[in-house]
Amino acid sequence: MKGKTIQAIISIWTLISFLIDLVIVSYLNIFSDIPTLLLMTSELLICWIAYQMLMDKKWGLVILTIYYGIRTINIYTDAFTHHLKSGLNMEFSLNDTIGVNIFSLIIFILLVREINKS
Repeated sequence: MKGKTIQAIISIWTLISFLIDLVIVSYLNIFSDIPTLLLMTSELLICWIAYQMLMDKKWGLVILTIYYGIRTINIYTDAFTHHLKSGLNMEFSLNDTIGVNIFSLIIFILLVREINKS
């Protein structure tokens, strides 16, 4: 696939993930929750960055690669927990402490491939 096609798929996926999270937050009626509001604002910012990537801004490509790289790995321990899920995502758990978000991993791999091309 060409670069613009992959970037369009990534942007659409990012927007769909945001919209699904928005529907879930609306359904649960937790807009008054400050962490949820911050999360939704940051996801809206990520959608804007995905748009910037489509407009050939290299910094958008780099930021999205970092974002999806962080979003790919979930860590669950007694002292520390890091997990990010949004939209339609499936987690593959390697054991009780490490999980991998499958769709985020696919997007991350596509983004790394795009960086290598440019």
